[in-house]
Amino acid sequence: MRLKQEDIALLRMLDSEGGAGPATITDAPKTMFEFNMVSRLPSGALQLTKTGARALFQAECIEALEQTLAGRQPAMVDDVERWLTSSGFLHPADRSITARGKLWLASLTPEVGEGAEDAEAQPARRDAA
Repeated sequence: MRLKQEDIALLRMLDSEGGAGPATITDAPKTMFEFNMVSRLPSGALQLTKTGARALFQAECIEALEQTLAGRQPAMVDDVERWLTSSGFLHPADRSITARGKLWLASLTPEVGEGAEDAEAQPARRDAA
């Protein structure tokens, strides 16, 4: 599941508050609770879970790779840059995207116009040859 920009913004807001959001943030999409990305404190405020923190980290890594692929040099958090470099997705010297990074990004991004939604709904066919 790829997070929507609104979901990422909510996770960032909760993360900037040290894991627990301000008391004014009391609502989140149902899927955020279903996938255990946020939980509700007794006060009613939302709290970022470990799963939510991991999802936010992955979204930041994807965003950094997409911007790098587009030719921009994004400002990356140290952890994101360290993980992308140690995973072999970025060249350490010039922060350019590697072939492995392009493959990882392509595996997460459905191709536009290829019916990604249809492919998900239909089972794969095997030709008996």
